[in-house]
Amino acid sequence: QKMQVEKLIPDELLLVVPAHHQWAKKREVSISELTKEPFIFREGGSGTRQMIEKFLSGHGVVAQDLKISMVLGSTEAIKAAVENGLGVSIISRWSARKEIKYGTLSLLRIKEQKMVREFSLITNKGAVSSHAVDEFLTYIKSYPFEKLLG
Repeated sequence: QKMQVEKLIPDELLLVVPAHHQWAKKREVSISELTKEPFIFREGGSGTRQMIEKFLSGHGVVAQDLKISMVLGSTEAIKAAVENGLGVSIISRWSARKEIKYGTLSLLRIKEQKMVREFSLITNKGAVSSHAVDEFLTYIKSYPFEKLLG
């Protein structure tokens, strides 16, 4: 164990829809409802995609059960496509803050279960540290991340 892992903050993945979508005012939708909508996926190999696929398979759904309309390589591209009504997707709650603030996207939960991962700080236990690194670590550990979503 040469590495030290410290959890910083949970990151919930949520369904994102355009503000004018029929689901925009809902709080949650089921996986079966999700399979009926055009879905915009992250590229293969993406950690977000892997988490979504694992979540869906735990509920008896494989990626092929989705109506995949596009596969895109970045969260920014996915948000733009969703804003333009090209489908729905699942993204990090953190990544949609601006669009939620301006009312261009809506976030919903998946009815069956929350999809949460942890953002963590990973450091080398045996590494010699500098004052700058120590100050950064102190800052990041005490940062009020929750206020960013408020």
